[in-house]
Amino acid sequence: EPVQARPGFAPDDAHPWIGNPKDPARHERAKKVRQAMAFAIDRKTSNDAILGGLGRVAYIPGIPLDAADWDNKWNVPFDPDRAKALLKEAGYPNGFDFNFWIPSDFPNVDIELSQAVAAMWENIGLRPKIVLLAYTAGRPNLLEKKQNEPWMWFMAGDAVQYNNAHLTSARYINHAGWNGAVEIPELGDFYNRWLNAQKEPHAKQVAIFKERSDWLREWMPFVAVADVPSLFVVN
Repeated sequence: EPVQARPGFAPDDAHPWIGNPKDPARHERAKKVRQAMAFAIDRKTSNDAILGGLGRVAYIPGIPLDAADWDNKWNVPFDPDRAKALLKEAGYPNGFDFNFWIPSDFPNVDIELSQAVAAMWENIGLRPKIVLLAYTAGRPNLLEKKQNEPWMWFMAGDAVQYNNAHLTSARYINHAGWNGAVEIPELGDFYNRWLNAQKEPHAKQVAIFKERSDWLREWMPFVAVADVPSLFVVN
């Protein structure tokens, strides 16, 4: 059956970060752009200066650095020179302009940290225009699948639970009440494989999760910055 149309799917020169699986050359160029945006971020400084050292640097979503199953091959070093080289390889040696939406009314989104990310992108020649817009105002673009520009968001969980809720929060599959502005068949496939492995040994589930992490590190659909631990408050 035909899938629902996505107006925000714009794999063109105005949206260099959006790839197209049916166009391998553009898909590869878009991957390099996203990787460049990831290499541009100084996560340690961001965590120390803005989050007071309370968080942990994050390279891919879903598995923090102190997890037992973390593998250093998923590291994303702070390397502005490499970022600039990747932009040049992708065909954008002079950078490009884009809007960067920061939901201004959501407690899980740190505005100062988001602004710092934008400044780091400027350091590699990109020209982000910060759009401070309430989530309630921007949400219609998500639900109508019109969102086609980078935006700051969060994923739940500060440890690997290897349970349905954890995998659901990190798979970014849409449903009637929420849309993450991206639909990635590979993440859905990893999730389904994990579900089918529920009666298999735990090691089989972990292996699928690691394969998923390999895919996230290579294709970089999400540029992670920091894992912020859960906050418990007692009165």
